[in-house]
Amino acid sequence: MADSGLMTSPNAPARSRRHLFAAVTAVASLTGASSVAAADDTTPVATGDRPPLPTTEPSGPAVDRRVESLPADFEPVVWTDMPPRPALDGPLAVNNLIADAEIVGETELEGAEDVAVGMDGHLYTGTADGAVWRIVVGDDRSVERFEQVATVAGRVLGLDAYSEDVMIAAVAGLGVMAVNTTTGESWVLTDRLDGNLIFFPDEVAVAADGTIYFTEASTVYMPGFPNDFLDGRPNGRLLRYEPSTGTTDVVADGLYFANGVDVAADESSVLVAESFRFRITRVWLDGEQAGATEPFGPPLVNGVDNIVLDDQGRVWVGGSDLRGDAIDAALTNADLRRQLAALTPEERATVREPYGFAQVLSPDGDPIFSFHDATGSYFAVSSVLLHDGFVTFGSLGDRGIARIPVPPELA
Repeated sequence: MADSGLMTSPNAPARSRRHLFAAVTAVASLTGASSVAAADDTTPVATGDRPPLPTTEPSGPAVDRRVESLPADFEPVVWTDMPPRPALDGPLAVNNLIADAEIVGETELEGAEDVAVGMDGHLYTGTADGAVWRIVVGDDRSVERFEQVATVAGRVLGLDAYSEDVMIAAVAGLGVMAVNTTTGESWVLTDRLDGNLIFFPDEVAVAADGTIYFTEASTVYMPGFPNDFLDGRPNGRLLRYEPSTGTTDVVADGLYFANGVDVAADESSVLVAESFRFRITRVWLDGEQAGATEPFGPPLVNGVDNIVLDDQGRVWVGGSDLRGDAIDAALTNADLRRQLAALTPEERATVREPYGFAQVLSPDGDPIFSFHDATGSYFAVSSVLLHDGFVTFGSLGDRGIARIPVPPELA
């Protein structure tokens, strides 16, 4: 899930630590210098047709409400109306597409949670050590090099482009930030609401007018996994930041670990991933339905992580936790959740086998294609992106990014 951070040594052999997948925890803080615009510098940052971004960071008192571990006497809420599990057949049939993918950047990229396209045409990602990277692809479409363009003092969980030089980043423990990929400067745009810190921003999506939609995976727990999963309450929400006014407000709450997010092409709605309900939810933005939610398509087989809408209206869905007997039992059995809560992280690491998975949904939300790595050689796939004739996969727990030519069925 997008809250997890792989904190093992960057010098360890590539993909040698896949057995740690279930035990990784969210990064509440990371070492590393952060280049932040001065708080008294109010010169707006030019952003083309979108409103200029404020450079004065939020200030003043705010309450940090995060809970880092479940209370010993916690009472889990189970899923009483869990839908039938989708079968791994048809468009979801197991294949070797991720297992056979080219893995690049294993030296540079550890935990490349999200991969996004910048307005300069390059790919960008953030890694577990707080680095933000530009992925330079050559004329022959091969990856030529990785350029570290900035460092922030927290893990980048989500990215989206705001202008030619600025990416918007959801940074664990810090808030929603602007990152200048030319100068390396970074600064916080929003990190609080109603006097409380936004400590778990997870993914961002920028609308055409510059409005920044972002998920807050949990308003209670950090790390969210396993805490939010075992607790079973809808602690997530969808927020909106308006650069022209510097204000943040709630668009929808009561979400089960709000994760990936993207804006519909007509900007009438936003799609939000609810990881611990294995679904995508549409949140309406306009008219009498504004703020109302409804299911987008049928229930899914994977705990949804990052999502991307392409120019055909298809939804590219990351997230490698597939429903199975163990997960379904944990979702519906309170006693089992208590038993899992009592385990050490090392013991929980043996509960799930590593797997690589992503899928593509039709504009109506139905699965039409999937990518697998049943061997777990590239696991914890958290994002999938179609760009320039290739499908690129990011992973919250593995090293490098995976790439394959776009399958003919999706071209």
